[in-house]
Amino acid sequence: MTKKEQDYEKFSKLQRRAIDCSVGELAIAVADELEKREQQRQMSAMQTPAQKKGTPKELENPIYGYKGLMEFLGVSHTTVANIMRSGMLAEATYRCGSRNLMFDRAKVLELMKETSRRRKLI
Repeated sequence: MTKKEQDYEKFSKLQRRAIDCSVGELAIAVADELEKREQQRQMSAMQTPAQKKGTPKELENPIYGYKGLMEFLGVSHTTVANIMRSGMLAEATYRCGSRNLMFDRAKVLELMKETSRRRKLI
């Protein structure tokens, strides 16, 4: 076992805070984490487009923002906020940047029908 591997084993067993580690131990931990992230990035790049989740470009007739969803469903802003907080429409929601929300019309209807069958609310 090399010195690097020994240091890594020692660091991983102790599970110490980064501030309590020596520079060598911290460098090993950071290098390992970067290597894991690079492997994950390569794996996601190898996925075919069919395996990746749809993007807003693929939406035919999207709903834009809470206001658009309010008009589409015919409910108040508070109701839309509660629906979003519950995670009911997570599969139909796309976020472009930090503030722009888009919803897939067909998926919203499908999820709302499924939810109404389960909950008997709508």
